[in-house]
Amino acid sequence: MRKHIKPFQMISNLVLVFLLGLQSATAASLSFIPSAQTIGLNEQAEVDVVFQAPSGALVSAYDFFVNYDPSVVAFAPSVNLSFGPSLGSPLDSNWVLAGLQPGQVNVGELSLVSDLTTLQDGVSDLLLFSMVFQPVDIGVSVLSFSGGIGPSFDFLADESGVPIVLDNVGAATITVVPIPAAVWLFGSALLGFVGYARAFGRKSRCSNDS
Repeated sequence: MRKHIKPFQMISNLVLVFLLGLQSATAASLSFIPSAQTIGLNEQAEVDVVFQAPSGALVSAYDFFVNYDPSVVAFAPSVNLSFGPSLGSPLDSNWVLAGLQPGQVNVGELSLVSDLTTLQDGVSDLLLFSMVFQPVDIGVSVLSFSGGIGPSFDFLADESGVPIVLDNVGAATITVVPIPAAVWLFGSALLGFVGYARAFGRKSRCSNDS
């Protein structure tokens, strides 16, 4: 038997699907890219802080902490941070402040550009700034966001100064290993090759003996 769907139920389902699609299409998030990476003690980790924009949203200001584990990685704002072009040039009032404790850096920017549409289209992801971390010791450092100590923008504000509600605030990890990650991969491949060569050698000897 066929089940008949009532018209009211069908309309309700369509409305629900539409609302879910609308919500996912306009979700705003702040993320670290990449969200996970592994480096050796002689390497460095490069991380972008990116705002995934809902349709039509223009960012004019932001202010928040980036938190990390100083026993695993080190960060020097004066040399290891660079701002993206989304809010204008360095003359447009971007700033970096030391944290209240080790493992924190307060990053903020206030755009003085009169027309942000010349820099943002309200759809594309925005690179706010990039960070470079240096390894200190083996271990795992979690990167996270929290509220800043500068002018309060509730993380981000639009072109009218209204806080942008973030649906998702991401986190990331940097794993420091004793030797470079590439060496691990090379070593694994080499061991596999040696194992294959030994197995092939035994097979050849057995064939000759017979």
